[in-house]
Amino acid sequence: MPGRSRSAARRSGAGTRTRGTCAGRRSPARRGLLRWRGWRRSRRRERGCRCPGRTDQARLAAPEELEQFLHPGMVHTQLPNTLFPQGVDRDLAATLAASTQARTLLAGQQYEVINAVASGDQVALEVKWSGTLEVPFGDLPAGHVMRAHIAAFLEFRDGKIIAQRNYDCYEPLD
Repeated sequence: MPGRSRSAARRSGAGTRTRGTCAGRRSPARRGLLRWRGWRRSRRRERGCRCPGRTDQARLAAPEELEQFLHPGMVHTQLPNTLFPQGVDRDLAATLAASTQARTLLAGQQYEVINAVASGDQVALEVKWSGTLEVPFGDLPAGHVMRAHIAAFLEFRDGKIIAQRNYDCYEPLD
């Protein structure tokens, strides 16, 4: 963009395109992502926050709330990482159970979306995550802030997440 830095143009949205769409139409993945973002924005408005910042303090949603975004046949894969050295594959029920468990472990969490790309029925996200422990976890005391750099790949079917693959890189847990 003449006269503007590339990052300024990116922040303003100038010159951005969504691959896999034609004028006036959004891909199913893009519609699902926008629906998810709209849900988060509506929750921010309920809390009185009007700033559309890129970093969101995410409340730990109840499984019933999460389920509306997840396809009944969904599979969530976490590749091997510090917390899950063997990795883990979860179906919808196990994903919702893990969400319930996270609500008991974490006092709060925060996401910063660094990058998002949508193409057809797929979305790729680059995210910085932090979560504050509500209770001790292993050798970590309550109040400790865990941090991770995440690449998440989402696939949508019927406007809902059918598959999610996470590559979570946790910062040292000390």
